[in-house]
Formats: sequence, C-alpha cells, structure tokens
Amino acid sequence: MASTTRERSSSSPELPARLPPEGPWRLRINSEEPEIFVYVDLDDVARVGLFVPSREPRSAGTRAEISLLLPGGGLLSLRGAVQWINPWRHSGDNINPGAGVSLEGLDGDLRERLVMAVRTLVFLR
Repeated sequence: MASTTRERSSSSPELPARLPPEGPWRLRINSEEPEIFVYVDLDDVARVGLFVPSREPRSAGTRAEISLLLPGGGLLSLRGAVQWINPWRHSGDNINPGAGVSLEGLDGDLRERLVMAVRTLVFLR
C-alpha cells in the first residue's frame, strides 16, 4: 500500500501570522483651525484631549504624535492615542469628521499653553 504525503508548494501563498501594528499617526496642525477643540473628560478631569479634523482618522488605540503650530509662531509637541473617531460619511450627514486624541504627559504649564492656543474648550461626559 502506497502512502501519499502532501508537500506544500513553495509558490502557495501564506498569510502572515499577525498584521504589523499600525505606525503612529503623525500630525502637524494649526491651532487656529476652527474645527480643532480641546476636550476635558468631566468623569476624569486629568484626561484632556484634542479633536483633530480628518476625513481618514486612524482607529481607536493608534498612537498619535502631534505638532501643534501656535499663534504667532512656536510649536507644541503632544503625544497620545486615538480615543474615539467620528468617521466621514459620503452622505454628508457628518460635518465634523475626525478623531479625539487623548493626550499624555501634560504638566500644568503644557496644559495651560494648549488651552490658550486652541480657541474652543469642550467638556465631555
């Protein structure tokens, strides 16, 4: 009785075991853009974020590196992670597409400079 074995062809496609992690979302934005706002989570006032308008926001959990251009020059370097997204819709029923980026490592001075640089402050519950 002959036994048969199946050998894998070297030309057969193999799926990767795991997709590579998404790289950081690097953004350079102007603090005077009217769609940008700073948000504070009322349930955890230490949680401060920045809404970033985008038609192609990254998924929740993606690391973000933000260079925020200040009025009159200067730059704030911020880092955090995408906390929530508001996707763009072709139907036009979403006029504010973008992502909320929860910021990390804000000391009192940096937090104050951020709030002073961005025109709108929103409190979320």
